[in-house]
Amino acid sequence: MPDKVFESKNKISTSVSYNGIEYILNLVEKESRDKSENFDETDKILLTAFARQVQTSLENERLHKEALLGERMQKEIEMAAAMQRRIIPQNLPEIKNFSIHGFNIPSLEIGGDYYDVVKLVNEKYLLIIADVAGKGVASGLLVNSLNAYLNAYLENHFELKDIARKLNKVIFQASTPEKYITAFVAILNPETSSLEYVNAGHNPIYLDKNGKLVKLDKGGIAFGMFNMDLPYESETIVMNKNDRILFYTDGITEAMNEIGDEYTDEKLEDFFLRNSSCDTKTFLNELVASIKDHTKDTPPHYIS
Repeated sequence: MPDKVFESKNKISTSVSYNGIEYILNLVEKESRDKSENFDETDKILLTAFARQVQTSLENERLHKEALLGERMQKEIEMAAAMQRRIIPQNLPEIKNFSIHGFNIPSLEIGGDYYDVVKLVNEKYLLIIADVAGKGVASGLLVNSLNAYLNAYLENHFELKDIARKLNKVIFQASTPEKYITAFVAILNPETSSLEYVNAGHNPIYLDKNGKLVKLDKGGIAFGMFNMDLPYESETIVMNKNDRILFYTDGITEAMNEIGDEYTDEKLEDFFLRNSSCDTKTFLNELVASIKDHTKDTPPHYIS
């Protein structure tokens, strides 16, 4: 029956294309109350208008689905960002003979920056700052993985170099090939003022010893770059009363102004030495002000 209908000579057709598919609309056998009539120009205009409505409906359906998907993705991003905020400490522990402060300035994206200070059972403290390559949800999830693995290892006695080797393996297994984590992990003994550290591919951490800048860069490759049992080297330093140490990520040195100029390592080093006599809280406030003075109204990346 449908074939016979479409074989009729008394018909008009039009078509619309959408998303690579052509939709054909046919009107067959126009009838009035009394008899069959031929289609006229008005009928063709009405059919064309109807076809456009069909095309618009298809477009609206696609946009509605995309809006729902976008809303769902936004909620997931907000959840991932909330999880990331929870693992970055709001307050750092008080440490005998030391003053310590930290800050994190998030951008609109989910970043991969992370830091923490954890009191250990032997009255020592683990200090860590880390940065996942890139940004986005995947980076945020990898930061959470690092936090979970690290806390699991801290429950038992450990050697710093061994933890670095383990973190390299588990981060490799948890990440995609383009993702890895640079990190600076240290153990502070407040009684002896000694600091043992491993720098896993991270920016050199700055130590101000009597006005001289020392860069702490001993360690090994970033976590997750190779699925190999690579050795990590640690170094122990002893801090004197007026020594200062600055943990940071490249969110500071790569902070750009409106013409693309970065804050740079050199500017940070100079700022660190010129302001090392400030108390830690004032130092950080002044550093944030210096960065904002450089970037002006340029949207920030994650800064730690």
